[in-house]
Amino acid sequence: MADLCGLLGFADINFALATRGSFDQALADLNKGLQLDPSDLVALNNRANAYMYRGDYQLSLNDIDEVIRRVPSEGKPHGLRCVVLTKMGRATEGVPECQIAIAMGSTEFWSYEQLGEAYEAVGDLANAATAYRRSLELNPSFRDARDGLQRVLHPPV
Repeated sequence: MADLCGLLGFADINFALATRGSFDQALADLNKGLQLDPSDLVALNNRANAYMYRGDYQLSLNDIDEVIRRVPSEGKPHGLRCVVLTKMGRATEGVPECQIAIAMGSTEFWSYEQLGEAYEAVGDLANAATAYRRSLELNPSFRDARDGLQRVLHPPV
């Protein structure tokens, strides 16, 4: 049953993203799954995502920190921590989290885009451009990376 709640929560997150809907159902399903199986780190990480998308950054960080405490060698929660810290205006703390995620093997195109956003937020446009370019090497059609690269190459005057 806990696995089913975790899967429903993940589906609910994707549905909310696709429809610009609420993340309340995702959180309800993930909370139920975690009640049934508190050791479910996938559900805990997904709940951190749902909180982040809803703008509840501190709740997201709390879950991320718990995932990292339990499995310190997993890169994805560090990547999520980078995103949340950057959204909180704490990108100087976010940059090393993205770097840790990548060093631990989270080398998907979005990992580099997230690093680019963090670098951009601290004003390091050269490293931001490098990260965005790497993201585009991995996925040439990734709009967020393409838009980020344009921003850092042509900042407003």
